Amino acid sequence: MDACLMGLLEQAYQVSPYVGYLIASENLAWSVFPYADYARGIGIATSPDELAARVVLSYSARLSSAGEYPHTIAALDLGGVPTATTAVSNLATALISALPTAQADIGQAWTATQRFDSRDYYTIDEQDEYLDLFDLAGRLATSVTDTTVISAAISVQRAVADDLVLKERHLSGEATIGGATHEWTLDGAHGVALYFPPDNNVWGYGDYLAHTFHFTEQTAWDEFLLAYLGEPAQGPDGSPGRPPVPEVGGHRAFLPVVLR
Repeated sequence: MDACLMGLLEQAYQVSPYVGYLIASENLAWSVFPYADYARGIGIATSPDELAARVVLSYSARLSSAGEYPHTIAALDLGGVPTATTAVSNLATALISALPTAQADIGQAWTATQRFDSRDYYTIDEQDEYLDLFDLAGRLATSVTDTTVISAAISVQRAVADDLVLKERHLSGEATIGGATHEWTLDGAHGVALYFPPDNNVWGYGDYLAHTFHFTEQTAWDEFLLAYLGEPAQGPDGSPGRPPVPEVGGHRAFLPVVLR
C-alpha cells in the first residue's frame, strides 16, 4: 500500500482473505517509489515472503541513502492475522472487565505509547489516534495491574512479533518539508498499528464503531473503545483531511507499457 498510514491491523484484517503479505507504513509514507529496486529483487526462485522483505529493505535503504529521512515500513505475514486478531480481541475483553478500576492506568499507557501522524500532519502528539500495537500492549502490561490484562497484553506482543510482522524498519529524525523542519520520533514502531483515539470527540470515531472495518465486526476492540471512551460526541472536531505525501526528489510518473 503505497500510501500514508496504512499499517493498521484493521487494514491487514480487511485484505487477509485475498493476499498473503501486506507492505505498508504506520506513519506518513514518502514519495520515493523505488519500484525499479523492487523489480530487481525478483528472480525465478524468489518467494513471496522474500520479495516482501526485500521491498521493506529497499524502501528503507532508499530513504536512508537520500538523507536519513524518518520513516516506517513493514511487511506483514497475513497468515498471522487470525492469531493477532484473537489476541487483540482477548485483550479488549480483559480491559473491559478491568474497567472502571483500570481507567487511569489505561490512560497512562495510552499517553506513553508510540503514536503516528494521523492528524495535524508533520507533528506527532496526543491528538493522533493510530498507536503501535506492540508498544501499546507492552505499556498496558506495565501500567495495568490486572493479571488477566497483563497476560492478554503479552499474548498480543507475541502474536505481533512471532506471527504477524515479517520484516520491519523504522528511523527517527528530522526532515525539511516545504521549507520547514519537522521531527518524527519513531523509536517505538514495530510494524503494525491499531486505532485508539484520545477521546470520543474525534472525527471518524463514530464511523469506526459503526463497523467501517470487518475487524470491528468480528472483534471486541470497538466494544472496548465504547466502554472506555463512551458514545461518540457531537463536538466541533472535523476531518483531518487527506494525509500529505512528503516528497523526496520531486515528482516521477510510472506508466504501463503494453506490447501487442
